[in-house]
Amino acid sequence: MTGMQVALLDTDEYVFSEEERQLVVEVVSGAEGQVRGLLRGLPERLNVAVYPTDLVIPDVGDGGVTPDKDLIELSVDPGHPGGVVSVVRGSFRTTLFHAAHHAATAHLVTAKDETLLGYAVQEGLATAFERDFAGPRPLYAAYDPAEAERWLEELMTTAEGRYEDWFYSRSAGCRRIGYRVGTYIVDTATANSQESAASLVGASTAEVLEMAHVDGPSNPSSA
Repeated sequence: MTGMQVALLDTDEYVFSEEERQLVVEVVSGAEGQVRGLLRGLPERLNVAVYPTDLVIPDVGDGGVTPDKDLIELSVDPGHPGGVVSVVRGSFRTTLFHAAHHAATAHLVTAKDETLLGYAVQEGLATAFERDFAGPRPLYAAYDPAEAERWLEELMTTAEGRYEDWFYSRSAGCRRIGYRVGTYIVDTATANSQESAASLVGASTAEVLEMAHVDGPSNPSSA
């Protein structure tokens, strides 16, 4: 069977109700047609595993990872206000869009750019995609352009750094800077071209930076 195959994983601590199961399948099924109409490169068979845990983005009650081109793992927190139903009716769909962009990228790209800048660009593409085509606006898509430019300059000159510091927290208290500066790069690239975050799926770091008029890691500039 092709398409998005959904598996809800019960635990000793939490068993999904029939209502929750039906709602998850309904949301995934509704989103799949839209996602496949927007993104090239998605595998025909794409597994979506949904797991109950409190290891999520606290603000929205869910989270997602794409460990491979054929697998999306979505987490939902039963303890979030309103429970699983509220989470699935809220940000769950946009999280699926984000994860699907990563799945398509993993299917299209054989040589992954594992630099901090490369991660920022790919997260920016997935974040801009969910913002522009799924809604509501993800919190980590928001940025002040002047501040984002400073982050970009710092990121471009950073030879070393922990992924967690850039993509989850910073000592100054500003969270998820890697996502924000990546979204800024992608927004600049799409503003300078006829492309979108959807059409740029599979694009390399260098291609996106060129569209954004960013010279390179040693000499960042904005257009």
